[in-house]
Amino acid sequence: MTRTLALSLALLTTLQAAEPITNSIGMKLVRIEPGSFTMGQDGPAADYKMTRHPAKFDDADWDEKPAHRVTITQAFHVAVTEVTVGQYRQYDADFRLKTPDDEAVNAVTWEQAVKFCEWLSKKEGKTYRLPTEAEWEYACRAGTTTLFHTGDALPDGFQPWWSDTGYAGRYFTDAWPQVYRKGGKAGLRVSQTAANAWGLHDMHGNVSEWCLDWYGPYEAAEQTDAMGRSAGEFRVIRGGHHSSFARFLRSANREAWLPQTRSNRVGFRVVMGELPTGKMVPPAAPPLNVQNVKQGVMKIDAGRRMCRCLLRRSRL
Repeated sequence: MTRTLALSLALLTTLQAAEPITNSIGMKLVRIEPGSFTMGQDGPAADYKMTRHPAKFDDADWDEKPAHRVTITQAFHVAVTEVTVGQYRQYDADFRLKTPDDEAVNAVTWEQAVKFCEWLSKKEGKTYRLPTEAEWEYACRAGTTTLFHTGDALPDGFQPWWSDTGYAGRYFTDAWPQVYRKGGKAGLRVSQTAANAWGLHDMHGNVSEWCLDWYGPYEAAEQTDAMGRSAGEFRVIRGGHHSSFARFLRSANREAWLPQTRSNRVGFRVVMGELPTGKMVPPAAPPLNVQNVKQGVMKIDAGRRMCRCLLRRSRL
């Protein structure tokens, strides 16, 4: 029996949600067993013309292709919910003092999320970190191969849209599709939707979640303990957030942000476990429009004195 087949069989026999453990800051985590899955999504490409078909959610983005096989060889624990404001305040006591404890933390940079993990690792004496992108999708799918861990559609009323409601009106000119729940200002309380088979909440929606990886295109080859690209400009975020189209909540959907930026729609959840032993993929070749581009200080030789003269005159 091959290692991949053995891990797949182990996944099937351990898919029921394990009893969570609770750490010293009240964070619950469940054990995710090793296994294999198909990462990404093939199929018809999105045309991004949302005004024509705002209810459509089953097409794939270019960066979700090619779908490829990934094997996870070591178990890890992942938080049942996104890091909450109450948990984050134990690291930063002055953070969002007027925000309820049970809301998902948001508007923190990737760098701040990493520092939180470092603080928690020191406090607990165990390794806490952000999930790799492969771990995140594996945990989200929980053995499913459908568009969402709920199947090929989200339940009616699943996706709240309480921000930019006027903007949404440009798309939903007729009746709102059943998947959306329109309302006034709402909070980001965790665990408001049903958990997946592993007991993880909010893998679709609420806030998007930082991952460990640098963002870059997929490779077609099968991978073991995938670690993403070895360098880049953007860090991966996953899961989608409130007040966005359902297509951005699919298990395969990918987004990316600069690691120094904040968004009130981006938070994170943590993993407890050592880093995977897989190898990072080298950075992809840059597109043609940014190849052979150089930056430097302009040198003015002939005519330098004339330029200075013109500059002085312009100041008079």
